[in-house]
Amino acid sequence: MNACLENATLELCRNIIAEKHITKDSIGKMLSQSREFIKLAHSNGASGKSVCAATSVSADFAVKTLWENFISRRRKKDSTLEEKLCILALGGYGRRELSPNSDIDILFLYKDNVSEEIKKQVADSIMYPLWDFGLKLGHKSTTPAEAIDQMSKDPTFKTSLLDMRILCGSEQLFYSFEKNFNSICQSTKVEHFASLMRLKCERHNAYNWTPYIQEPNIKNGIGGLRDFQTIRWKTRLNFGNADTIELLRRGIINVREYKRLRRAFDFLLRVRNDLHYTTSRATEILDLERQIIVAEHLGFNGSDEERIEALMFKVYDSFRVIDAVAKTTRKRMGIQLPKDVISAMHQIGSRVPRNKKFSIDGFSIYRGEITASRSGVFRRKPSRILKLFEYCQIYGCAPSDSLEVALADARDMIDDEFRANPDNCRTFLSVLQNRGSVFPALEVMHYWGVLGRFIPEFKEITCMVQREFYHRYTADIHTLNAISHLDKIFCAGKKDGIYWDYHKVITGMRSPLSAYLILFLHDIGKGDGIRGHADVGADIAQKILARFGLSEAEIETIVFVIRNHLEMARFWQRHDLEDEAEIKKFTKLVGDEETLKLLYVITFCDAMATSDGFWNSYKQGLHQTLFHEALERIRNESLGENFAEIKRKKIIKEFSEDENFVQDKASLEEHLMNMPQNYVVFHNKADIAMHMRLIEVLRKKKTAKPAVEWIDDPNRSMIRVCVVSHDRRGLYASITSALTVAGFDILGSKILTRTDGITIDTFYLAGISGGELYSQKVRERFIRKLNFVFEDIHSLDEELDGMFYSYKNRRGENVISSVKIKEHTGKIVLRIKAKDRAGLLSKITRVFFDCGYDIIFARANTDGGWVHDTFHLLKNKNACSLDTLKCSLEELK
Repeated sequence: MNACLENATLELCRNIIAEKHITKDSIGKMLSQSREFIKLAHSNGASGKSVCAATSVSADFAVKTLWENFISRRRKKDSTLEEKLCILALGGYGRRELSPNSDIDILFLYKDNVSEEIKKQVADSIMYPLWDFGLKLGHKSTTPAEAIDQMSKDPTFKTSLLDMRILCGSEQLFYSFEKNFNSICQSTKVEHFASLMRLKCERHNAYNWTPYIQEPNIKNGIGGLRDFQTIRWKTRLNFGNADTIELLRRGIINVREYKRLRRAFDFLLRVRNDLHYTTSRATEILDLERQIIVAEHLGFNGSDEERIEALMFKVYDSFRVIDAVAKTTRKRMGIQLPKDVISAMHQIGSRVPRNKKFSIDGFSIYRGEITASRSGVFRRKPSRILKLFEYCQIYGCAPSDSLEVALADARDMIDDEFRANPDNCRTFLSVLQNRGSVFPALEVMHYWGVLGRFIPEFKEITCMVQREFYHRYTADIHTLNAISHLDKIFCAGKKDGIYWDYHKVITGMRSPLSAYLILFLHDIGKGDGIRGHADVGADIAQKILARFGLSEAEIETIVFVIRNHLEMARFWQRHDLEDEAEIKKFTKLVGDEETLKLLYVITFCDAMATSDGFWNSYKQGLHQTLFHEALERIRNESLGENFAEIKRKKIIKEFSEDENFVQDKASLEEHLMNMPQNYVVFHNKADIAMHMRLIEVLRKKKTAKPAVEWIDDPNRSMIRVCVVSHDRRGLYASITSALTVAGFDILGSKILTRTDGITIDTFYLAGISGGELYSQKVRERFIRKLNFVFEDIHSLDEELDGMFYSYKNRRGENVISSVKIKEHTGKIVLRIKAKDRAGLLSKITRVFFDCGYDIIFARANTDGGWVHDTFHLLKNKNACSLDTLKCSLEELK
């Protein structure tokens, strides 16, 4: 197929040029028509390699044609010019792997006696026409001596020369230079290996040491095209031949590895080519927007979601194949990593250097590395495959290069009989319950394909793309990341902040290690799809746990938490945590203290493993509040006490014992009587004192202006503002408008209304696009804007529109993705999903105001460019229908 497309392209180029004399227009026509011809072949299913090779043929023909035209004009003046220079193709162009919009790297190699005038004429005759044709060129002009000197200083240039081939000019000059270059490469190959490994380390570090990210880089990501090319460069340096078939001939890789490697490489080339055609530029990022386009172009079937999942699975699987073979190849070739690379790279598995040498069960352990005492360690005793990972945990070591190779060769021994063996199941459970060191062992186990073979259900979520907006990693990597956070909790000390808080919770449980099993299995149901995965996963987990031999009581608790592992976060995102009935509903779901603690820890680990920045102090505050309030209720209900009354008496006692409390007991009683019954449950003494102080300030005011107080919390990267005012229609919309225009991003809010009509609204704020939080000028700007909007609710409309319809957010674009409404216990619960933009909350609350609805509760939640907001509303006398309200929100553009 490759040769067919190349030959057809070459024939097309010849025919077009043959139609007329060689002119700039004829060469331009040849390039244009050959591009369309190759693009059509790609659309019809041509392989990635053949498309790149054909693109290279087209470029070759253009360069050679221009060269021949130039030489024919120069022969009369200098008949020996052809012997003085040659043109070489480098890099991807040199390898004939030129993607449609990739740079064409050319080297002009001259003998020492070529004049600068001739060099300029060559450039004018070849380079400028190619630029005019729209080709992107990278070029150098140099003598052999200059090139040798430059490559000693520039490892990247030296690496590009590994792929050089002659296009035209003096073959003698080229072969002489190539011979000298090869000789230098052989004498410096150790240093060259080191430079290749350093570059690879830098690439992998840039992608957080995992290829399984939501928008992968096809070229430079882990297991990407560049890693495949690195395999070939190592092969070229070691054996003089860059073709990976040389590795097969020498027994460094087997036939299966070779075929999988070539298929993976060709598929990634095909994806890259389609990205170039789709975007009309050299792009390497397979972003969310283009995944469906590429999936359709490459012939994946099914719904959009199914197409994307199939495409991304194949992309991730290709990364996985290339990465694994690259590491195995290096180790089988005996190439050692430089010490600086080892210290900088992410180590798969932990290494705790120990001077004492240990021998156990056919293995030797020394200085953080475990090796086989003799060959065939796994063949003699297959159970050692899992035992290896237990020893890695116990002795703080990682497998040696040779042992990893042996492990990769032995994993086929994991069959149904192996999985059913009770001893192997006990070993796996032991690995999964070795607190604080589970992630390193599972990471190695997963990397070498042992985990998916021993737990086939886990293989179903391996390389599985998660299309949820907040997930950055594939389902398998997300699971391992969650376990790494649980490790961190178990190992936490007093200086580890939030992890220490969770440490105190989990170490106070009867069976804390069940959390590892829960996290390992919590997303196992995603193999059947994202929707409903918790229920599916619970059923799958029950079978796996029974296979492991756990008791019915243990299985019941673990399965319950897996089935409900999303519920705690959903609850504090959607419900008013100051509504006593809502808290009772949650505690009824949870049932007991042990289950509550498990949900609390699991929810945190699950969230932390989704993506950087997903969890913040605001979410932690809500999560913590729900946990503590539910915990106290569970404990007090077991004693038969009224929790709210206990808290009320405690607060009154604290105030009575405070000498600095200037108001009398009657004022406090009056305030508490006017507040909802559960007010004392969710507010401490400092909050209550502040509220009373602001109410007194408000009562002394002769205008309708509110009383405001700022509460700084530098440790949580956010602030609170408390606004106390007399209740009025559109109050919430007015305050959110003023906050937005002043430059604040509203993370959430609490809405309290006294029976006498005084409202206490608290907002949790961050700066829009990282703007100022603690600036006095910004706060004064908010007060000014708030006063304006109190006088006229429409006074900030123009400023809000300016923010809402910025250059990024044009009018006419859909903003609201979905609106869900239901009526529940006398109130309307409304949930909105929308694209995030400045002023969105104000726009939404203005719709509520215009449609005649009052807000009694609001919860904002923003992640990955999307907002998920929940509102509880009350309907006014002249309010429009719920259908009209929904339409008004959906039409927000």
